[in-house]
Amino acid sequence: MMDLGEESTASSGGALLTRWSREFSDVALERQFRNEAHADSRRHERTGLLLFIVITCMFTLNDVLALWFTREILVLLLVRGTMVAIATSYILLTRKREYSLLSDRLTAALVLLLGALILGIESTRPPDYLGHLGLDVMYVIVVYLIIPLPLGYQCVISLTYTLFELLLLVGLRTEIDSLSLYVASTGLVIANIVGLTFARRMGRYHRERFYALIQEKQARAELEAALAEVKTLSSLLPICCVCKKIRTIQGIGRAWSRISMNICGNS
Repeated sequence: MMDLGEESTASSGGALLTRWSREFSDVALERQFRNEAHADSRRHERTGLLLFIVITCMFTLNDVLALWFTREILVLLLVRGTMVAIATSYILLTRKREYSLLSDRLTAALVLLLGALILGIESTRPPDYLGHLGLDVMYVIVVYLIIPLPLGYQCVISLTYTLFELLLLVGLRTEIDSLSLYVASTGLVIANIVGLTFARRMGRYHRERFYALIQEKQARAELEAALAEVKTLSSLLPICCVCKKIRTIQGIGRAWSRISMNICGNS
């Protein structure tokens, strides 16, 4: 398959993808792609948010069992309840909305807010606690592979979350040994590398498939128009079924042209 990322105009008609983000360099074509993919994107987005709600409820149940009848549990329940309410409201509000640049910004703001709430909850954990590392890695992967945002938004959100998480590990996890901190930090870095790599590849794959579908539709429309024109001409012009020559009118009667008669006679 042709590499749409190459800076050249070839048989693709010049529909190039940018080298870094793998988005269409043509703004109109990129917007058309986002509109076409809007329904699937919204389904993926809702899947990610529903998964986040389930995980949040599981962690909340764990906190309730561990911190029951304490002052901290009220704060955690309030924060977790706010997170679930925001995610649920967003799912309901964007269910029938069409794609727009504003929807990208709202999605990015929501994901950033959820990340901030997660970090806020993790900051209340004891200095020797690393049980949230799995949730941190999952958050980064979900942002890259499930949340339907442009790659630039995904990178900003994931890297910002990773930076604050690393600051939290260094500043608050004072009772964790250096090896554990190294493993936790490496896990976050690897999650960003893997997420970014697969997000770029998925973006390229979906856009190549989308552009191939556009070319197929255009070719099919041109073929149907050509067949319709041939059918129209065939109904207007008398054509010999043997030599495929057009019959001419001479005087009152009809006769084959001299060349057509020779060909038909020899056949």
